Amino acid sequence: MTAIREVMTKQLVTVEPSTSVAAAVTVMGMRRVGAVLVMENGRLEGIFTERDLVRALSYDIGASSQPGCSMDDPKPRHGGPRSIC
Repeated sequence: MTAIREVMTKQLVTVEPSTSVAAAVTVMGMRRVGAVLVMENGRLEGIFTERDLVRALSYDIGASSQPGCSMDDPKPRHGGPRSIC
C-alpha cells in the first residue's frame, strides 16, 4: 500500500487571508495543487480548497474577487487543522 508521504506535496503552498479567491486559485493552478494553506503571521488560519472555490461560486459568481479567507471550511476536523480566518 502506498504511504501518504510518498505522494504528498512537501513544499507548503500558502496565501494570506486577504488574498482574493481568484489569486488563490491562480496560485493553486501554477503550483498544481488542490488546496493552499491560509497563513497569517506564521500561523495556520485555514485551508482553501477546490471545493471551497466551487461552493463560493455556487453562492455568488462574483466571489472570485472576494478574500479567500471567507470561503474556508468553518470547523476544525480530525486529520489536520481547518478553521475560519
